[in-house]
Amino acid sequence: MSTTIISVRDHGASGDGITDDTEAIIATTKAAGSNATVYFPRGRYRITRTITVPQDQTWRGAGIDDSNLATRMPSNCLLTEVADGPAIDATYNTRFEHLHLRGSGHGVAMRVRGRVRLDDVNIQHHETAIVADQLWYGHFSGLRLYRNHCGLDITHSYNLTLVEPRFMCVTPDDRPGVGIRLDHDVDLKVFGGSIEGYGTGIISTGVKNSVHIYSTYFETSPPVREYGSDGGATAIKFSGSRASSLSVMGCYVYLHNTRWFIDASGKRTQVAISAINNHYQGGNPLAQGGPHQAYRWTNGSEVQLHLVGDLWDVDFPENSWWAEPDFQVGRAGVASPPPGSMQGRHRAGEMITGRHLVVEGQATLGLGRVQRLPGYDKDERDRCIGAMLFHEPAGRPIVWNGRQWVFFDGTPVPRSAEDLLLSAGARARDLPLGPIPLAWKRLSRFASRQWRWARGVANDKLHR
Repeated sequence: MSTTIISVRDHGASGDGITDDTEAIIATTKAAGSNATVYFPRGRYRITRTITVPQDQTWRGAGIDDSNLATRMPSNCLLTEVADGPAIDATYNTRFEHLHLRGSGHGVAMRVRGRVRLDDVNIQHHETAIVADQLWYGHFSGLRLYRNHCGLDITHSYNLTLVEPRFMCVTPDDRPGVGIRLDHDVDLKVFGGSIEGYGTGIISTGVKNSVHIYSTYFETSPPVREYGSDGGATAIKFSGSRASSLSVMGCYVYLHNTRWFIDASGKRTQVAISAINNHYQGGNPLAQGGPHQAYRWTNGSEVQLHLVGDLWDVDFPENSWWAEPDFQVGRAGVASPPPGSMQGRHRAGEMITGRHLVVEGQATLGLGRVQRLPGYDKDERDRCIGAMLFHEPAGRPIVWNGRQWVFFDGTPVPRSAEDLLLSAGARARDLPLGPIPLAWKRLSRFASRQWRWARGVANDKLHR
């Protein structure tokens, strides 16, 4: 933490919103040097050309105006009027606290490189609020990015963490904008906060991007007509991205005006996606556009999916889809539609999986429960080797060996109802005793006796 504090007023900055304070601010940064703090008292400070912040320097304001209103000019801010570059160029180990940057709808507010920390910084009305290029250690806490065409543009940056950010992506001219744009080689983590008002909340177009989002709120508000032929916004778009990963956990997603929450469509898309325990709510009636859809990918692409544990509580279920009606998961993938989704196309609790796990009915991770034996066609037989189920009539787990279903000891699974019942009764005698095995043992013995009695009665009637 810097101990020496130098005010920009001491070097001639007026802060009246009219005078160009660029030279006074540059003089202050040079006088402060490294390991010092440049302080901005309350006022409006005009910046008309790029200011490079020296290494190990801190900029501190008198507080931020958390309003995102388009018409009201904040009384305490840096007025950035730089069209041909960033207003602030932050180098290694710099820090910015309690600052408000207000633009004119154009240009870049900040370019950050090396190692930069932002705490309670509000940036509004720019073409791009922050450009991160070769940012190796970035920690942004309480970041507010309002009414920029793009909030955060990142390329070739690792260890970037956003804590409780708020993106209001509506542009200065009231169009849906972009929250975060990823080019390539990006490692990004988002904890909490919200991304709102977007046309596209997060978009990844390059390769080797790793994004992890936890407990973040998603909602977009511009009219549906603003989105063109798609009829809605996209919260997270990884379509066409390669060698990338995305995890989204515990987020609250309000589907109003949203076409897709996660879009990973395209045959060339190569992304590993884990979406767990997300809460979906809201939505539009059919007359206002849609349908809404939580997840979109192309069958047969290289998208690896793990989609489980979602809560589906939408306002218009007839106009809201969890995934495509004919969706297929890829190799070693797992997709568990939540109860109430898919308009009955899949049963609540059903899990659809890839090569190594195939379940249906009331499914749980790792082992499904079935009432009947699924069959595989010629192309699926080898691909599904190792699939495991718990077969309720048999009362035992079974596995597909490429030719048929077998018990763990290699015995083929009977297919007739009589053989299944007799097999279940015989196998129950081998189970260790306990409350559940004992009850099952007694039940299976009773069922076997009842079957033998019914068969005897039928034979007697036949002989008569």
